[in-house]
Amino acid sequence: MKFNKPLSDIEQDELDRFLRRVTGGEVPSFSALDGFLAAIVCSPDIIMPDEYLPILQQGETEADDLIFRNLEEANRFTELVSRHYNSVLKQIRDFGKMERGERVFYWPALREDEHGEIAFADDWADGFLSGTRLRPEDWERFFDLDPDEAEDSFLFPILVLASEHHPDPEMRPFDKPLPNDARCELVVFATIGVKKLYDEFEEERERYNKLREMVAGRGSKIGRNEPCPCGSGKKYKKCCLAQLEQ
Repeated sequence: MKFNKPLSDIEQDELDRFLRRVTGGEVPSFSALDGFLAAIVCSPDIIMPDEYLPILQQGETEADDLIFRNLEEANRFTELVSRHYNSVLKQIRDFGKMERGERVFYWPALREDEHGEIAFADDWADGFLSGTRLRPEDWERFFDLDPDEAEDSFLFPILVLASEHHPDPEMRPFDKPLPNDARCELVVFATIGVKKLYDEFEEERERYNKLREMVAGRGSKIGRNEPCPCGSGKKYKKCCLAQLEQ
């Protein structure tokens, strides 16, 4: 199986049906999954499937979980998620590059209405915010901003899209739903923001990878109370070991 092969529309619908079998789940649709994986891709730390796959299957209670009917169905679900992860990673990492005569872009998987217009982007945006919660300490600086700085944040258009249809009217940024062209403009800014966030974390991503290589190479030779090999000046147990043990 080619895990770098993008999902077809039929396969996206198949994955969407899997996710909708979960009741009260964190990632309830393919659109939400697309946002969730985009945040995971942007994260400076490598978040492995054994950490995020259970989140996709977990419902409000055990009875609400995604229960596979057989091993074949479980493998199919894992395959579809893995392939879409790889597709999202490539689109964000190579955003703007030329490939076979065309530019690579990441465009969110969004719900459309019966007229083919983007009527909802909150599923995708909610999914992205769910992905950031896997490493809240890494994302904290993008959320913890003064009001005057908030609109300049790469996350701002994603936060706006996430709250457009909020159940509490007081939490909505607008008095009524946006016109389609205004929502599309916000989505464009959100897409650019995703790439900016990926690039913003590049230095930290390299540091995480180097640390993992150092730890793998030295095995148990790094004591918990020794200086962290990343050079932060903190003890290993208070710095990168804490990240690795999460």
